[in-house]
Order: sequence, then C-alpha cells, then structure tokens
Amino acid sequence: MTALLRRALLSCVVAGAVDVATLRGSTIAMVGDSTMRTQFERLCGLLNASAARTPAKPLVFACAGRNVTVAWMSPKDRGDFGFHKGLEALGHVEEALGRPPTAIYANGGLHYLHLLPARDFECFQCWASAEFFLRRFVVESRRRYAGATLVFMTGHAICEDRYNRDYARLVDQLRNDPRGYAVSCVRALRPKFPMGMDAEIRAQCLASTFTRDGVARLNARLLATLGTLEADVGVVDGFGLTDGRCDETKDGRHYPARELAEIAALVALLAPDAAKRRGEG
Repeated sequence: MTALLRRALLSCVVAGAVDVATLRGSTIAMVGDSTMRTQFERLCGLLNASAARTPAKPLVFACAGRNVTVAWMSPKDRGDFGFHKGLEALGHVEEALGRPPTAIYANGGLHYLHLLPARDFECFQCWASAEFFLRRFVVESRRRYAGATLVFMTGHAICEDRYNRDYARLVDQLRNDPRGYAVSCVRALRPKFPMGMDAEIRAQCLASTFTRDGVARLNARLLATLGTLEADVGVVDGFGLTDGRCDETKDGRHYPARELAEIAALVALLAPDAAKRRGEG
C-alpha cells in the first residue's frame, strides 16, 4: 500500500481565507529551516499571539492563542532542524510544552544543497541519504506520536536571478561550464569516496546544487519516498507555491508574500483531524 499524499496547491486556496478557528484544540510542532520559521511567525500573528522562548527549553519558541498552540525549535548554530534532526527537535518541543503534538509540520532540504566553493554542504550525507532520513522521520513520528497529523512541505523553488556576487558568478559558470564548475565540489567530496570515482562524484555534485534544479531533484526524491510509506502524510507544495515568483523574493529562497498561502494549505490539511479530535467530525 502506498501513502495517501494529500496535496494542497495554491490554486485551491485563498490566502485571505485562512480560518485558524478550525484548528481549535491543536498543538502544532513545526520542524525545519528558516522557511518554516517564517511560517511559524506568521501563524502566531494570525492567532494574535506573540512567540516567546519556552522556560524549559530556551531554543524552543512557542505561541498560543484561540485555543491553538504552535511551537518551533531554533537551531543554536548554523544549520537547521529539518527532518534529518526532526525527531530530536520534536522531543525538545514535547518537553518544552509538557505534552505531545497533535500535528507535525516538517520540511528540510535547502540546507542539504551546495554552491561550492561559496556555499559548502552542511551535511552531504543528508543529501545523499535523504530518503533514509525522511523515512526514519515519518516512521518514528508515527510510532512516537500516534494519532498526530503529519504534514510535509517541499522545498521552496530557488530563483537564481536574485543571486549576486559569488553566487551569481558560480551559477553562471554552472550554466555555461558545468564540468569546470564541479571541480571544487569533486575536490571536496573525493575523500568520501573510493579512488577512481570522479565521474560519479561529479554527477552527484551537479545534482545537488543550491539552484532551482537542485531543489526540484531533491523534492522529487522525497515525494517518491513518501509514496512508498504506509502512512497518511499531507503535502504542502512549497515548490509549486514559490516557483516563478522571482518578483516576490529578495534572496532567491524566501517568499514572504507566499507564506499565507502556505499556511492556508496547512490549515486545510489539519482542520479535518482537528475537528475529529473535538468530536465534530
């Protein structure tokens, strides 16, 4: 049996129609990178609640309003709590709130990509074994938090036209001389592979760039993984909601004007289970 992937697309939602009242009674744990953090902040605003550090876990931020609690864990240094560290983050959130989440919203991927030599891999193994990490996160989340609604967001589309300085120069080289571009990456990854595998390393380097193509490739792998699991996982299409929206991003990966649409998609996925928990479904 494959998973039921419930897609929430932009064409199906109206940003101004976000009805957070449908989430009454929910405790939502948000796990991921800065594109998840900005949604956490926006959702707190919709709840008329201020986000604050929790006393028990200073790296866990939470807000509560309209009988809804939302929490997000901040990394203490460079990096993120995407799904490769998601179980750790969920444990901290549960401890900080004193109860398990009824809904889990996760993403990950942008921090797994590189634009060497300007942007190194934060975790090459996370990219190479992304299927393993996502499968582990989903299976263990289901086991630990039985009954919680699980939603995954695909990585935002990247608009390389917003890059400047080294990033812009490297993207230009990648487009016009991919073999030459890959030299730095091959050199960096060579110690991780047996001798004589430069061709294979080069292929992986070119498939894992911090570009629209790199995100699209990784998203496809992650969605295929979800499709093999016996789990009901909702999907917010972060890529589809941001692709082609270069006029709405300053840095090529954050899209403030799309956050309400992402939250509307999330609410649409969470509301039915929230109603059942209240005995209304």
